[in-house]
Amino acid sequence: MKKKNQKNPKIIFFYLKLIFFYFFFLQFIMFNLFFDLLPCEIRHYIYQIRLSNILIRTYYRRCTQKLALAYSVILLRNTYNPYFHNHRYPYYLNPENKFLSYLIHKCSKIITKHDDKVWWLSQLIRPVEHGLILHYSASPSYYYQRTQSACNQLLSIFHVSSYQHRFTTLLS
Repeated sequence: MKKKNQKNPKIIFFYLKLIFFYFFFLQFIMFNLFFDLLPCEIRHYIYQIRLSNILIRTYYRRCTQKLALAYSVILLRNTYNPYFHNHRYPYYLNPENKFLSYLIHKCSKIITKHDDKVWWLSQLIRPVEHGLILHYSASPSYYYQRTQSACNQLLSIFHVSSYQHRFTTLLS
């Protein structure tokens, strides 16, 4: 007769087989046995092909992101500027706008020094700086600070001095 605490040996053996199969399967996934049989030159060539495909995908993804950012800047210029057709006032963007803060933050992460410096300065950075000067206050909001830091980061990427620095030195 079986005791109550004693387990069936078939169940224990089944669990052991399951655990062994699980670990063996993980080991098989981790090691690619096919590449170990190939000569070193062929393995190196296969890895080069894989790496070039990854780099091509990354490059085109980054180009698409830059195009989307440029398109968003153009839409922002046409949408949010009340003084666009009046030439007496400088073109500026409101730094407390949530979408502008997000957009310039993304630009500071994606744009590099090899991009078109003149276009980004004229379309995004200088209008944001004008907005930062016009909306300056003693206690700035979260979006104002985020826009200001992203704008300063873009200026450092392009190695350009800011209007805001010149403005604050004139005030003091």
